[in-house]
Amino acid sequence: MSRSIRGATVRWPLSPTVLVGLSAILLLTVGAMVLLPPHVLPGPAADFDASAKDLENARSALRGTILQSSGAVLLLLGAVATWRGLHLSRNQQQNDQFVRAIELLTKTREENGHEVPLIAAHIGAMHTLEAIMHADARYQPAIVAVLCAYIRQHSAASTDDDNLERRTPMARQLGNRRPAVWWALDSLMRRVPRASDPAIDLSGSDLRYARLDMSCLPSAHLEGADLRGCYLAGPLTEVTADEHTRWPKNFDPVAAGL
Repeated sequence: MSRSIRGATVRWPLSPTVLVGLSAILLLTVGAMVLLPPHVLPGPAADFDASAKDLENARSALRGTILQSSGAVLLLLGAVATWRGLHLSRNQQQNDQFVRAIELLTKTREENGHEVPLIAAHIGAMHTLEAIMHADARYQPAIVAVLCAYIRQHSAASTDDDNLERRTPMARQLGNRRPAVWWALDSLMRRVPRASDPAIDLSGSDLRYARLDMSCLPSAHLEGADLRGCYLAGPLTEVTADEHTRWPKNFDPVAAGL
């Protein structure tokens, strides 16, 4: 519950629902303490064999029991409310981290009059997204879609036939990809595939010299992707490709069932 005071937002410590609940418990406790003891422990006129002092002591003990029981209920409700608050706070923190990571993926810097991606910020965003994905499976479908879109956007397949074999092993692995693209691809490999994951759409991507474990990329879309020099492991039966897909040397897509 919050209220705006001169432009500032003030949050009340208790929500209306909690206040109503506490008020109800308080009223029930007071009512029970006032009405229940005389009903359970009637006076001598109702043939209750006890002195007035003993009767009052018994009623006081009953009121104490009622008060202790109400306190136990309040403690239990307080524990439940605390757990719920921590759960909501954790969810809010993860949601804020997800939003900030997406914002970091748009960070750019100027280079030779052009806007280019800010690589350090993008890698940091990838690390955050991967951590969120492993911490809470509910975010995995959205994060998988974001990673695939990032790879497609920042690693478009090249139309030239440059000889990557003359490059160093690391340069061959990166190809025309930026380091953040490599990180995004690696994050897809490290995740645990789930039925709720969207299709792994890497169509039109430059994936040359990457190590692809296809068991982590079920039903991958590789239409127009450049896979020259790739190390392919795992089943390829559910992969979708077309005549524009460029395969590794000596790889026969027909023999692989594609």
